[in-house]
Amino acid sequence: MQIGISPWVWAELIGKDDVALVDKAHALGFRGLEIAVLGRDTFDVAAVGAALKRTGVTPILSTAFPEERDLIHPNADYHRNGQEFLRYCVDLAVTLGADRVIGPICAAPGRLWMASTAQKQQEFDLAVKNLKPVAAYAHDHGIRLALEVLNRYESAFINTAEDGLRLAEAVDSPAFGLLLDTFHMNIEEKSVAAAIRRAGPHLFHVHAIENDRGLPGSGQVDWVGLADGLREINYPGWIVIEGFSAQVDWLARAICMWRPLAPDLTELAREGLAFLQGTLTARGAL
Repeated sequence: MQIGISPWVWAELIGKDDVALVDKAHALGFRGLEIAVLGRDTFDVAAVGAALKRTGVTPILSTAFPEERDLIHPNADYHRNGQEFLRYCVDLAVTLGADRVIGPICAAPGRLWMASTAQKQQEFDLAVKNLKPVAAYAHDHGIRLALEVLNRYESAFINTAEDGLRLAEAVDSPAFGLLLDTFHMNIEEKSVAAAIRRAGPHLFHVHAIENDRGLPGSGQVDWVGLADGLREINYPGWIVIEGFSAQVDWLARAICMWRPLAPDLTELAREGLAFLQGTLTARGAL
């Protein structure tokens, strides 16, 4: 297991000075950095690639779908948009030397609705239909896709590890699995450890942040349960600290962050890394 950092900690740099993001991650001692891909040609791929090689930081491609790429939206044109963009992300991952694409890569975050039982099944079937060919494309290129499981206030589709596992089993591809996030699990799961164990080999990626999206270890998340669950399934992947900068207005609005969650997000990253290293090592997970 290795510990990485999300670029949203320094969101004001995304798309403006992405090389600085690589250098910040490296200087703080992180071995991996999620690279935010929200559109085509949004950053200097060659410059970021050179910075990754210079520092030895491992890239992890991260994306999220707007409504026009939603794979279960009633508008079928959006399905084609989403599939095409995921293929673009796979190609970009290959170019940068990443081995995975992660994030809410099915239903658009923030699109909420009340669905009947029949509609839920129809949406599930659409998700499987639209994810299968992209998962096959990813597998052919040596890339894995990790769908982030979001809480009920951010998505009406997949909210628990059990929901995600059902989808992963239906897609039935070694290239498609789940991303579990401590913030979302703290809202939706009865037990963090049980959710991790239930996901098992389908768990491809983990996000770590406190229940208020503040410093890991400062709140109510069951970090011991997380570490024990990861140890029990012999989790080999990344655990990434996902903090959010309040300096970017659209981002703060998107995640309903109405106050700063840490006085200094660089210190959140630094202290979060030390906390995770200590907790995971103490529980035999690192």
